[in-house]
Amino acid sequence: MFVSVSGLDGYCTVNAQCKPHINKAQCSSDNKCVCIAKHKMHKYNDGTRLCIPTAEHIAEAKKTPVDPVMIAILVSLVLMFLIICIVLQLFSK
Repeated sequence: MFVSVSGLDGYCTVNAQCKPHINKAQCSSDNKCVCIAKHKMHKYNDGTRLCIPTAEHIAEAKKTPVDPVMIAILVSLVLMFLIICIVLQLFSK
């Protein structure tokens, strides 16, 4: 079965028509190609329309999550190092 390709704001019946792998678009419930969540349509001077990430989405991607488990492991390693140093100091005398 052949499915015709549609651009943004074009008519569609399935997601494949909106080129989701290239354009980050999907077919909406009203049979129109729209950008996926956290993306917005940008129209270039040559008439090309593409979905680009929103500023909030880019800022979210740049954040580095701090894992509380990793912090607990690091603190426990530091404590273990200090305890070993104290014990070695005691037995060296």
